[in-house]
Amino acid sequence: YQGDSGVNEEKPVLLYVPDLFCSSSDFLPILAGYARDGFRVVAADLYLEDVIYNSKFLDGKLVKPFAMRMQKTYNAEKFQTNLDTYIQKKEREIKTLKEFVEKKYPEKEILFLGDTYTSEAAKNLFLEVSYDSRKNIS
Repeated sequence: YQGDSGVNEEKPVLLYVPDLFCSSSDFLPILAGYARDGFRVVAADLYLEDVIYNSKFLDGKLVKPFAMRMQKTYNAEKFQTNLDTYIQKKEREIKTLKEFVEKKYPEKEILFLGDTYTSEAAKNLFLEVSYDSRKNIS
């Protein structure tokens, strides 16, 4: 995402990987707001063939967020049993995107934007993870 006014090169790159229950498009208004404020925003829904959460069908772009919400709601025991595995898989997705951003913008600081489970997955890849609201990032 890039705002109409362009990117302020002094600001860090914001990296967003959606949580288990949503897609990047769900956060488009928020991410676009950061872009309008001059941040370079990199967001992606990754569907890595070697990172399967449930099945190829349930992990499809249109189905995965809904399938994960249904599992957490109606099969909470299975969700809790698999939660550590899901977080490890989310960490692989974040690592893949982080490596891409580091190669594309080698001199830039990278800030991670995440939700509950993506923040848990990202804490090993970033030095500091915190829940920042838009007003706390300048």
